[in-house]
Amino acid sequence: MPERIHIIIDKEEPLAEELQQGIHDVLLPNNSIELFFYQADIQLATFKDESIDRLKEKEFTDEDMLEVQIRPSLMREESMSFERVLAGPPPERDRAFIKVIYECIAEQRKAWDIPKKDFVLLLTPKGNDYNKFSSFRAYPNPDGFIQTSDWEYFTNTAIWYPISYLILELLLKLKGFGSLRKSLAFQHTSPRGCINDQLDSKKDFHQKIRIADTCDDCLEVMMKNGLSASLLISISNIFDTIRKQSRFLNQHILTTAKSDLIINQEGILIFQDFESISLRLPPIERTLYVFLLKRQNGLNSFDFTDYKQELTQLYLRFRNQDTKTAASVITKLVDPRENSLQEKISKINKSIKSLLQAENRYAPYLIKNQQGMYVISLDPSCVHIHESLR
Repeated sequence: MPERIHIIIDKEEPLAEELQQGIHDVLLPNNSIELFFYQADIQLATFKDESIDRLKEKEFTDEDMLEVQIRPSLMREESMSFERVLAGPPPERDRAFIKVIYECIAEQRKAWDIPKKDFVLLLTPKGNDYNKFSSFRAYPNPDGFIQTSDWEYFTNTAIWYPISYLILELLLKLKGFGSLRKSLAFQHTSPRGCINDQLDSKKDFHQKIRIADTCDDCLEVMMKNGLSASLLISISNIFDTIRKQSRFLNQHILTTAKSDLIINQEGILIFQDFESISLRLPPIERTLYVFLLKRQNGLNSFDFTDYKQELTQLYLRFRNQDTKTAASVITKLVDPRENSLQEKISKINKSIKSLLQAENRYAPYLIKNQQGMYVISLDPSCVHIHESLR
């Protein structure tokens, strides 16, 4: 049975839609994890950074009180200074008590009728009184939260990469240690590149995500506690993707400005010289991109109708549908009276920009309109399309 994770995204997060799509693309497809997304107006009683006044110890559960080891002043610390990370400190941010955050999650469980044993995560731009990027609890229900704001001060990856990492980290700790208390009992005070390293400062998070690993000591404990090998393998594979992305984006902006582009038999884009990071576009967008890659001189928007059959056959390679349904999707795509073609091109370009970040990196791979012709201006010698798609 896959682990069921319910992700509730606070609508106050400006990038809610992009964040949901990004997490989906990073974590799926995965036979060990099943994701459910919700967007909601999250109402939390908050206070300002400068007015921290903690609740008394007796008002917290044991697991809530374990948060007191974290200093309250970290939110406005200086960020680390490597390429394209904003200089700190981050702006003052409204915060909520962790107890209030968990009460809100309990309300959302009821509102969405989420099963008691399923893991629920709240993603919100609001901070918390102990300035944690994230945390979780096992009792009375498996719940957790992740702060979505201010990541640009601590890492230069798209925000869904560190947030996806934290989703997996919290899941591993929940399934492998069983509770926050037990997780902290095995926490490493000296960093070793493990998910269970203690972070004395938020600015150290980039070191953790660039290694994205689990040490042998923690693995032994988690496996003894019942962590399934299949879940561990699945998460390790995703960690590898996140690690490559992080390493790539921490290279100097002028390093390896262009990469060979490999299209595998599933139509996934692999940027070979950019740490082999990959982009899995939705089937219809994948179809359009591979189709245009095969046409060095580009194609006029009015000429797409002449290739309906080829596009349909290519689309069926990426989407398990009957031919009639696939043909109707392609008919809408190539119809010059519709806006479908332009919408798909816009989404493709947006995905490529989000992945590669810097203009000198993503520019060669974009679909451009040059004098009425849609074209991808890549040197053909840099493009390697799987023989089954040629």
